[in-house]
Amino acid sequence: MINRHPQAHRFAGSPLGVLSVLNGAFIEVMVGFMGLVDWDSGTVSHWGDPDQPLDVTSVQNTADYTAAAVLDPALADGGTVRFAGEVLSMRGFHEAVERGSGRKLELRTLGTADDLRAEIERRAAGTQNPFEYVALQYQWCMVTGKAKFDTLDNDRYPEVKPATVEQFVRDAGPAA
Repeated sequence: MINRHPQAHRFAGSPLGVLSVLNGAFIEVMVGFMGLVDWDSGTVSHWGDPDQPLDVTSVQNTADYTAAAVLDPALADGGTVRFAGEVLSMRGFHEAVERGSGRKLELRTLGTADDLRAEIERRAAGTQNPFEYVALQYQWCMVTGKAKFDTLDNDRYPEVKPATVEQFVRDAGPAA
């Protein structure tokens, strides 16, 4: 198997293959760090097309899929696997968060994908700290479809039962 991982050369001569595990956006990041869900104001915000499909997975499910892939003899020489706990749009994310939390939340549009790109550039020009805009870069990849996987490898490991956004929010307990 030819390994096309961009850092594979660093492992040349190692008896271990390079395994890349791609998981889409972490649900925890979408609900928390990104600031998409504002429980105090009762909103779910997004940039771009609210119907653009995106891949999301919880940290725990990513760990579960990673463990399964590492133990897969077919991947002993390395490779790339792609997983998603759920594929949904920002509109679907909004609806899942509402169902999981039992709260009515307003879906708020912040602007187009081009507007988001301009906001990233504006923030980047005004700081040396990439944390001032890294969440926006993450969102740009999602809302433009650039981060959307063409195929998923979930079926390779049927023992992994990924949580949906609705389940995740419900299990996380009452929103702050």
